[in-house]
Amino acid sequence: MQNRTLGEGLEVVGYKKNFTFDFEEFESLLQKNPNSFVSVTHISNVFGTINDIKRICTLAHKYDSYVMIDGAQSLAHTKIDVQDIDCDFFTISGHKTFAPTGVGAIYIKQELQDKVAPYQTGGATIKSVTYERSELLPSPYRYEAGTQNIAGVIGFAKALELIDTIGYENIEKQEHILYEYLHNELEKIEEV
Repeated sequence: MQNRTLGEGLEVVGYKKNFTFDFEEFESLLQKNPNSFVSVTHISNVFGTINDIKRICTLAHKYDSYVMIDGAQSLAHTKIDVQDIDCDFFTISGHKTFAPTGVGAIYIKQELQDKVAPYQTGGATIKSVTYERSELLPSPYRYEAGTQNIAGVIGFAKALELIDTIGYENIEKQEHILYEYLHNELEKIEEV
């Protein structure tokens, strides 16, 4: 977080008592800190909540802020349409979608792609080099330094194909059946 601490460049939006996102507090923080960078999880494996990321993006953009969605927990469970959500960045992790570890992806909105500096350069990221300077290739190549995790990427593609073959409707239906079963069984336990 670039050496930022709470109240000194880093703010945390709270949750309400039922673990839902506190939109009132969020807007208050945005009013005090326009032009911010908002990072939020889509589905929390800590609280078991699904944040309304489309609403979060709309509100953040009202205050000229960029939004990055952590979609690591969501891609295996629900269909994602980054254009409908209108997020600026969306990250996913391969191992959360039944793929090998060590692979993931980031979506960057097209108009931001050439504004985001790569954290690593070299290899196939360079268009030209002189003693004075180097020029990067356009996106997405500017972000692909070094030899890629080829086996991991192939495994990731196959995992995404599996999810697509099963279908999100079937995944959501099965998860609902499991949730109902768990809920009904927990209700039978007095201590819960």
